[in-house]
Amino acid sequence: MLDKLEEIFPGIRSCIKHLYSATPLTIRDYYKQKEGALYGVKRERDRVELSYLPVRTKLANLLLTGQNVNLHGILGVPITAVDTCSALVGMEYLLDKINHKTYTT
Repeated sequence: MLDKLEEIFPGIRSCIKHLYSATPLTIRDYYKQKEGALYGVKRERDRVELSYLPVRTKLANLLLTGQNVNLHGILGVPITAVDTCSALVGMEYLLDKINHKTYTT
């Protein structure tokens, strides 16, 4: 994935200080889940709203984002990131920035 990212954003590798990755076995080992887990927190597939976490917390300036907040997996992470960012700057502003972004290096 880092090689592909480097193709799109040449030089990005030099900007990365730390890289962390995990597998289902990481979940097994660190969270003591006997069978491991692909997506972290177990979700109720027929009632997704039961496991919804708001991105804003009761603590000032503490917001949540990532695969275990709302939707899991490769699609859930960017959707939750947009939700978290919009809590900071507003959805209209954020979508305007996303829709008019030009990538520079």
